[in-house]
Amino acid sequence: MKTPRDYQTEAANALFFAINTPDLNPIVAIPTGSGKTMVMTEFIELCLEQDFNRPILVLSHVKEILQQNYDAIQEEFGELLVGIYSAGLGERDIKKVTVAGIQSVYRKPDDFKKFGVVIIDECHLVNTRQSGMYRKFLSEIDAVYVGLTATHFRTGHGYIHEGKEALFNRLVYDKCDIEGFNDLIERGYLSNLIAKGTEMKLDPSGVKITAGDYANKDLAKKLDRDDITKRAVDEIVGIGGAYKKWLVFAIDISHAENITKALRAKGVKVGCVHSKMIGERDTIVSAFKRGDIKCIVNVDILTTGFDAPDIDLIAMLRPTQSPILHVQALGRGMRISPGKEHCLVLDFAGNVARLGPINDVTVATVQSRQGNGKPRMKECPSCQGYLHTAAKKCEYCGYDFPVIEKIQARAFEGDIVSKGDAKIKPELRKEWHTVHDMMYFPHEKANRPPMVKAMYYLGKQTVTEYICLEHTGYASHKARNWVKFRYKGPMDSLPKTSMDLIKSYKRSHLKMPKKALISFGKFPTIHDVEF
Repeated sequence: MKTPRDYQTEAANALFFAINTPDLNPIVAIPTGSGKTMVMTEFIELCLEQDFNRPILVLSHVKEILQQNYDAIQEEFGELLVGIYSAGLGERDIKKVTVAGIQSVYRKPDDFKKFGVVIIDECHLVNTRQSGMYRKFLSEIDAVYVGLTATHFRTGHGYIHEGKEALFNRLVYDKCDIEGFNDLIERGYLSNLIAKGTEMKLDPSGVKITAGDYANKDLAKKLDRDDITKRAVDEIVGIGGAYKKWLVFAIDISHAENITKALRAKGVKVGCVHSKMIGERDTIVSAFKRGDIKCIVNVDILTTGFDAPDIDLIAMLRPTQSPILHVQALGRGMRISPGKEHCLVLDFAGNVARLGPINDVTVATVQSRQGNGKPRMKECPSCQGYLHTAAKKCEYCGYDFPVIEKIQARAFEGDIVSKGDAKIKPELRKEWHTVHDMMYFPHEKANRPPMVKAMYYLGKQTVTEYICLEHTGYASHKARNWVKFRYKGPMDSLPKTSMDLIKSYKRSHLKMPKKALISFGKFPTIHDVEF
């Protein structure tokens, strides 16, 4: 039985508290490789402790994810409690906790009428309009539902918890932002990504945009050429010798097969996987994980549910305008593995420059169409490393960029993994924001006294504040004043520890602020509240 990490427990608690609040359909966003299944099992345990007679359904659409979820949950709770219901996996077993493919259950809601909680994995795939398999199924059963994802947005729509027709309406925990993402890297839970520009660059200019992304046929027609492929493969082989496992993203099946042929001609042990393969695909993936082949070329297949922690080189030969594809593809290199120092991204497609770093990606909405704006990144002319546009020195090779005197309207934040430190600091402006809700969670870090994380929900934004009652010095003094200002319970029960504060929250002994005075800099800061 595995021990959950602190942020996994926090995320599970956030979901659990939310489903006990009327009309909340919450989601949690945590990066690929940071343990989404552990969050799921922790949440399931909380639900079963509250009401063991309320069955729980875990939904997804990808066979590999269903199997991963089933294995993790079954390991935690045992085969007597956990079943799997999927035509693709040849099982139709309904138990207290059932892991199911949406394709197998959406026409059979009557079999799941007694289920009280539904967990949707990869919830960004739920249609944001009133249609689709998930919507049809959920409309016919009386259950609360929650979502988990590493990409809480959809191309052309924006964030999935926003909008009148959104199925989910609250992001209750986010570890995919700059602060959260870098915390996971610094603590060794995720591998760092380093992006390099390339000598050969794919130019998608002039390619038609369909449904928010480049039209595949037109993209392939322009870029699937032998001379382009040969130059890209030469670069991959030239740079990739020191790297153990390569993952290449191609435009379509023909493009993938041409890249595979070119790599094989250079002596690389390589396999190709795409949607028209069935049994052979599993064989190739297994050979890759064993180390029998060095490289896999794929067409949007190995983005979701593919787990190979030792991938340390990703080559992007598929230009995209989709932030989901961009983040999910780069996420394949985020898992940690013994001896792996980082994952190198060879971005032939220019996606990093176009869409930004993995933890600060540009999300276009129907209204804003932000994805057609200026590039988020620039390339070092010395080492081809990608840096944010305001960088004056390359962090990889030390190259000094020429100083250009101009007035910059706003500071850019960007890197393959953004550090969040803009080079030109804007003047911070304090503004009052309406507080729609607040939640409190225990928060612990190694070799530190416990804290409480207070989360302010402002509608589209969430701001976090840490209360350090058990620390010393100024932090403790500040925390005690913070508590006195908000406490409305019996004075002889004034919270003195983090656990006391959590209990006060659960007993409704803390005043709920109506407004908060906030400045948004590197990290948001709360300066005052009104009740």
